[in-house]
This record gives sequence, structure tokens and C-alpha cells, in this order.
Amino acid sequence: MAAPNLHRLLYVSSAVMRMSSAELEELLEEARAANAVNDVTGVLLYADGNIMQMLEGPRDNVQETFERISRSRRHKGVIVLLDSAVPERVFSTWSMAYSQATWAQLAEVQEACRRSGDAAIKVIQGFVTHTTRTFTSRG
Repeated sequence: MAAPNLHRLLYVSSAVMRMSSAELEELLEEARAANAVNDVTGVLLYADGNIMQMLEGPRDNVQETFERISRSRRHKGVIVLLDSAVPERVFSTWSMAYSQATWAQLAEVQEACRRSGDAAIKVIQGFVTHTTRTFTSRG
């Protein structure tokens, strides 16, 4: 059964400075803690200073999370690629999945967004499923 008021937002941005592994881990720990409290799930892809993140959850929670993220001084040039109601979560068990990516892989997701939101989600799912990753389950 579809969850009422479920929302998905996908954005890209550029880190102000390239992030070290320790800085990325700190960012992920903060995101995972906040997301668990706010019933938000998703995935973060990072490639040489380029960030792509998808958030899913109740509409108001996703919007509040994105507004907080948008105010962060860690990145600039935030561009929303997808922002819509959805029938279900794609990353329902991950408070924030994370994977290193390449610029080409981020570009592939952006190109898929031009075709459709569903195409972009499938590219992200395939990429995350077939790459080295660190996941943290919800709950």
C-alpha cells in the first residue's frame, strides 16, 4: 500500500572544498541521525567534489531536510533535478546510503532525469546496487 504524502527530491551541488573521507563520514553520520528522527531515507553519491543526493519521506520532512541542506556552507550551486510525490520509497531501508561515484555516473543520472524521473531512479538503483558502498539501515 502506498504511503500517503510520500515525496522524493533529487538534487546536485558542488562542495566548496573537496571532502576527505573523514569529512564525508562526519556528514553521513549527521545526515543519518537527522534522517532517522525525521523519517527521511535516501542516498548520497559523491564524486570529486560533486554531490548528488536523493531524499524520500513525508513531504514536509523532505522539504525541511532539503532547506537545512541548502543552507549548508559545505556546498554551493544547488540544483533540484526531481521534486515530486511518489507512491513508494526506493531506498526505504537506508537512512542514508552512500557511494563514491564518478563524474560520468553523476552525468548519467542527470541525463536520465531529462528522460523521466523513473529513468533516473533506475540508474541510481543500478549504480548503488552494483558499486562498493556503505549503507546504514533505518531504525
